[in-house]
Amino acid sequence: MMIDNFEFLSSWFDKLKSQDDFYFVQIIQRKKDGVQLPSYTSGARTIRSFYFFNKEEFIRQELYIKELCDRNNARAYFWVNPRNAVDVACESIRQFAELIKNGTTRQGVAIYDRATGTSRSSKYDKLWIIDIDTKNSEYIKKVESIINYCRGKEGNRIHYHIPTLNGYHLITDKFDKRQFAQELAINNLDQINIHDDNPTLLYYNKQC
Repeated sequence: MMIDNFEFLSSWFDKLKSQDDFYFVQIIQRKKDGVQLPSYTSGARTIRSFYFFNKEEFIRQELYIKELCDRNNARAYFWVNPRNAVDVACESIRQFAELIKNGTTRQGVAIYDRATGTSRSSKYDKLWIIDIDTKNSEYIKKVESIINYCRGKEGNRIHYHIPTLNGYHLITDKFDKRQFAQELAINNLDQINIHDDNPTLLYYNKQC
């Protein structure tokens, strides 16, 4: 099974507000996908990171990213909240200063990626990912109804449905997490993972 969200996610670049804003993409191998990883990893390994400041760069690298994924049985992930180069630079400096203070500067090679992963731009409304592990339309409609019922921003909070291998990522505005958990329980539904600043699946060609 192949998931390819390149065309859909390329339209998101039209919403970037500054030339310093960008979307973060990483190609990651996962042990869960049957990849043999070194024992020192935590079940996943980053193959490469990309920082895309405009749609043209993103589209130009599409085939290369897909080739890397196919060759390494890896997934391409796309962070749904934009990053800002100035914010990431400041966070990188802060993290590197901590490494110097602790005498662990050899770990500095991964600083920029770590800083990018933790530095959501505050100029944009924060988006959440609601991880739905089914393609059952009635179930998804029920979850959406609960999301919109919970306290939070007025109106429909579900912006996008992004296909994954087992279901969908619902991309939403923030809402009351505690009330959401309560409403799921009242409706006899299992609890659902909410990711408040994580990536969604950009591309994966599952190997049989």
